[in-house]
Amino acid sequence: MNAMKKYHLDNFFIDSPKIYGNVSLYQIGALHCNADTVINTHRQGNYFELTVITDGKGFISADGKAAAVKKNDIFVSYPFETHKIQPDPDDPIFFHYLAFSVSDPETGGMLQRIAHEYPSAAERVLQSEPLSAALAAAINEFSSDMVLSREYRTALLTEITVLLIRGFSARNTRYRKPDRNEEFVYQIMNYINTHILSMRSLFELCDAFGYEYSRISKIFSSVTGKTLESYFRARRFQTALSLLNENLKVGEVAYMLNYSSVYSFSKAFKQYFGFSPKQSKSANSRSEARQRPM
Repeated sequence: MNAMKKYHLDNFFIDSPKIYGNVSLYQIGALHCNADTVINTHRQGNYFELTVITDGKGFISADGKAAAVKKNDIFVSYPFETHKIQPDPDDPIFFHYLAFSVSDPETGGMLQRIAHEYPSAAERVLQSEPLSAALAAAINEFSSDMVLSREYRTALLTEITVLLIRGFSARNTRYRKPDRNEEFVYQIMNYINTHILSMRSLFELCDAFGYEYSRISKIFSSVTGKTLESYFRARRFQTALSLLNENLKVGEVAYMLNYSSVYSFSKAFKQYFGFSPKQSKSANSRSEARQRPM
């Protein structure tokens, strides 16, 4: 990130997210950009992020695709994407931001559906005065420590999640109610994403959802056109890449992802991305990883 910027609040919990009910909070804050500020390309972790433009204008990119944003716009970033913010030099932006995930299967599944159905940068720009106000209230609450603060923070983060989902459901007529299989698949995606560091086998989904593995796998493929194994594998290695870019050692990442050895992890990582874990921080590697299909 460029040094020419001013944080009005920056609560950073990436390594150890704070839990508020069903919401895991990774980051919340407010930033005022100067004319020459650039939030350089960086990879998101396993969370959604809201960027609410409170003044000015500029561009926000997701996986290299940029969308113009202005005052009152809300940009939604998805898990594991690359992310960049470039303010307009004549009217630099001031923005609030929030990074979070949701453990509740139903709500988390709705968020996964948004990411699946609205992939382009321009499609995920919203305007919602209630959502913007709720995030502003959350930032104010995290700036202080008042009575029943935890309870109020939990309520605000839950409200933000609901308003985000409602914002997409109401924005145009293209949004429709998913059928039972689609809802089920989005819940599976959310379960995998929120348990990626603890899951040792996809057969754990059988206990979580009460279905035989063959049925789960068949429904997933029928809805997404991809195999359940490919989704799980992609999430594991995207998580690995994110952890490595947060300066964790290769051995630490291998252990966190339940590999039997650093060698087996490094071999699998290189087979997936085409470069080794130690090479993962180079600009070319990050670009290649961004383009790697699920």
